[in-house]
Amino acid sequence: MATPSPFALLLPARAAVYQLLRTPFAVEPDEAFVRAVADPSTAAVFDGFWNAADESLAAPGRAAMAAWQRAADARLTAEEALRQGAGAFCPLFVGPGPLAAPPWESVYGNGDQTLFQASTLAVRRAYVAHQLIPRTYPHEADDSLALELDFLAALGERMTEAWERGETGEALSAARSSVQFLDEHLLRWIGPFHTKLSQTVRGLFYRETAAVIETFATADRSLLASLADAAGAPATEVA
Repeated sequence: MATPSPFALLLPARAAVYQLLRTPFAVEPDEAFVRAVADPSTAAVFDGFWNAADESLAAPGRAAMAAWQRAADARLTAEEALRQGAGAFCPLFVGPGPLAAPPWESVYGNGDQTLFQASTLAVRRAYVAHQLIPRTYPHEADDSLALELDFLAALGERMTEAWERGETGEALSAARSSVQFLDEHLLRWIGPFHTKLSQTVRGLFYRETAAVIETFATADRSLLASLADAAGAPATEVA
């Protein structure tokens, strides 16, 4: 096997990053989460990925991360908390009433913005193929942002464990599955979702979070493909 790219050294952090990014779309962010975002050590973890990525992907990532940390710092200031979106989780993502930025893939794949479309079933098939059934099934749509990020985190854990055991084939299979899922699902709708959040004042902190998700997932997809290429396996060839 060829010498792995520097990205291989970052594999243990990938799952943790996806779980961090998932959190504010699964539950209302608490102070501990916001402080974790604002902590310089968090930026240092992301810097590892930006440094490994092509500069065309790294520069937007660093800018998005800096904006996210500024939003977190502002949210920690009491007088700025409401403006930065504290208490916005239910109005934005749960209801009651129409949602300004629905957090489900299917909404962005059809003109009538309805749930449980073909994309939802495609996401479910991906979960089933890897025996990763969401704990909230069947009470939450499979294609919610939180569940898609959770799935990528789970694949990341499997990939890291296989890599550390020396089971390169299994690790690369998880990498290929991650690339396929990013291409067919998350990266197809995270941009429009980010745009929706940008159009609502309640979505300010979430807007910055979505921007980091978009830039990180784009860089991650590129880095996964490079890792597979370095190991001599096409990233887009699904096992």
